[in-house]
Parts: sequence; C-alpha cells; structure tokens
Amino acid sequence: MRTEKPGKMEDMIPRRTILFAAWASPFCFGQLKAESVLGGRLVQGGKPALLTAEGKTIGVAGDGPTERILHDSRLNGRVFEAKGHFSSAGVFTIDPIETRSLVVLEGAKRSRVTYYCDVCSIRTYSPGPCMCCQAETRLDLIDPAAKE
Repeated sequence: MRTEKPGKMEDMIPRRTILFAAWASPFCFGQLKAESVLGGRLVQGGKPALLTAEGKTIGVAGDGPTERILHDSRLNGRVFEAKGHFSSAGVFTIDPIETRSLVVLEGAKRSRVTYYCDVCSIRTYSPGPCMCCQAETRLDLIDPAAKE
C-alpha cells in the first residue's frame, strides 16, 4: 500500500506540458486553419475571384454580407486585400464580415468597404436597400482607422 501523499512534484505532469498540449491540439487535428492574406484585383462574372499580381486567378468566398460585396458591380476591377484561409484548392474563404477582413487598396491608401444611405444617414457593411427607407445605398469607402 502506498503511504505517500498524491500530488508530489515528481508525480505531476509539468504545467507547461499541459498548456502546450492544449494549445497545439487544434493544429494537430486540423481544427484551426492558418490565416493568410490574399491580394488581387476583383474579377466578377460567375463566381468572384481575385487576380493576383502573379497572374493567378483564385476564387473567393465568404459569409452572406461578404458575398454581396464580392458581387457588387461597383467594385469590379478594384484591388482588394482579404484575410482568411484556403478552404480548398483554388478557393480562398474570407473571414466573417465582423472581423473587417476585406479592404480596398488604392495605391498606398487602404479603405474599408461600407455603404451609406444619404436619406437616413445609416451606414451598412454590405450593399442593398436601406433598412429604413429602402433607398439604394451608395458605395462609401472609408479609412479603416476612422471612428464609426
């Protein structure tokens, strides 16, 4: 029969080993995807894609509001930078709209894509009619650091 008190230091697993295992396990089991940044010119027509500086066309997808932005004809041909991950070969999935993962690049200037109703003064983050008056919202690119 064992008379020692359980929990002696030499009987315990070091705390850092447990913390590392908890941190690393999602990566080992493929539950977390490496975040990437993809840049390129938006190409519409069928499924939206980004044409990279290297001339490669990569399909892009996202949540509902992000998809509406990618299909907005006013943004066709604009240069974008998107944060997300490759969900399959040749398809880049943009992080959800609330993470502000999509910006327009105009030279060195970065802008967030927003839409504004001039009638009601309501700003939204995907195109479509105003939620109040139903007037069509206008594209309004803003500084990402601007207070909203």
